[in-house]
Amino acid sequence: MASSLKPVCKHTTFKAYDKRLREIDQAWSEIWLEAADIVIAVEAGELWRDGGYHSKSDWLINACPRSRGFIHMAVAARKELTDIADEDLRQVSLGNAKVLTQLPKRARARKSVLDKAKTLTTREFIPQVTQDEPDSHIEATITISYRVSSSQAKKIRAAADLWRILNEDDDANDGQVLEAICADYMLSHQEEYAARQIISRLPDWLPKAVK
Repeated sequence: MASSLKPVCKHTTFKAYDKRLREIDQAWSEIWLEAADIVIAVEAGELWRDGGYHSKSDWLINACPRSRGFIHMAVAARKELTDIADEDLRQVSLGNAKVLTQLPKRARARKSVLDKAKTLTTREFIPQVTQDEPDSHIEATITISYRVSSSQAKKIRAAADLWRILNEDDDANDGQVLEAICADYMLSHQEEYAARQIISRLPDWLPKAVK
């Protein structure tokens, strides 16, 4: 007996997938704002204490172990972009929101800039804004990837969390934390490096004890 079920129309299938993907894309633009507002509210009321945590960082480590870097970036952008209406920010990706934080408020107030932030990818948005605002010194964001073991990853995350606690800067993203740790290392070893550079330039005929 032939099946009475009609084959699903490919166009209908596409429309369903297309609709859902657009919903997901919009959700990605909105979720960073909601996440930032949650963290800011908990921070303002020190609500993490009522959860039995020692600090906001302690709470974040437990609440969002896989997305802390995303959360720190979102909170920093939310705090800086108070001059932009929520309904506009909900249409801006987190990447473009970070770019907006590097612009002066007068530039962010322009409708043309905000429209571009809503519609362009971050890769497209940066050169457009750089052209419109050459004095803003906007830095392009690059991705650096490393393959590490699980134990190494654990140590790296612990070091980043420790830096945020000691520097009382819970909103620093992973890139800012890594930059600060590298800068501290370089500064603390400047004298040793200078001494080694001097030694390396000494003539070979000098006794090894001197070198």
